[in-house]
Amino acid sequence: MKTKEFFEKILRAPLVNAGWSWGAVDEKSKRIFLRVHKRNLLPNDTSPKRALLHEPSWSD
Repeated sequence: MKTKEFFEKILRAPLVNAGWSWGAVDEKSKRIFLRVHKRNLLPNDTSPKRALLHEPSWSD
């Protein structure tokens, strides 16, 4: 599955420009997804490859 299709179908956050976008927003859930280079991941890290950067309820 290509990155563009993954963002659209799985994350429900379409990329504005598949070649240049570093991330996208799921407007319904207000989640932000960012792409990272594989070299930025630790080689022996078995945890999920995600990070919570902001939770909408934190704004209250």
